Amino acid sequence: MSETTKMNDIAHHAADRPQGVDWVRLQSWFVVSCGLIFLLVGLAKIASFVDGADVLKAIDPIFKVQIGSLLLSVGLMECAVASFCLKNRHGSGSLGLIAWVALLLFVYRVGVAVVGWERPCSCLGSLTRVLGSSEGTGNRIALGLLAYLLSGSCLFIYAKRHAPSLKPNRNEE
Repeated sequence: MSETTKMNDIAHHAADRPQGVDWVRLQSWFVVSCGLIFLLVGLAKIASFVDGADVLKAIDPIFKVQIGSLLLSVGLMECAVASFCLKNRHGSGSLGLIAWVALLLFVYRVGVAVVGWERPCSCLGSLTRVLGSSEGTGNRIALGLLAYLLSGSCLFIYAKRHAPSLKPNRNEE
C-alpha cells in the first residue's frame, strides 16, 4: 500500500467520525457507570443476605442452593467486578468483564424463565424494598440494567474492534 493510499484511508476514516464525540471519555464514563451499578446491586444483595428474610431459604431453581447463599456469592462477585471496573475504567478488560458478567446474568434469567420459576427475581436484593417499589417494578429495573450492561459493553467492544469510524483518534487517547 502506497503512502498516499494510507493517507487517504486515514483521512477517509477521520471524515466518517462523528465530530464532537470523545469515544475514550464516553467509554470511561460507561465503565464507571457499570462499576457503580455492580457496586450498588452487589451491596443490596449482601444486605439482603444479612437481613435474613424467609424468602432467602427457598431453593434456587437453577443452582439448587438456597437463594440467600446465591445472593451472597453473586453480591460479592458483583462488588469485585465493580472494584475492577472503577480501577480500570480505560482498559478493554473492563468491557470484556462487564459483557461476560452481563451475559451470565442474562443466561441465568433465560434459564429461570425456561424452568417456569414463578417467583419474582431477587436480582436487586433489598433495594426494591428500600425504594418502596413493587417486585414487578424491581424486576423491570433489573432487566433494564441488564440490557444497559450487555448492550453497552457489546457496543463498545464492537466499536473498538470493527468500526474504524467509532474508534478514538490516536491524538484523543
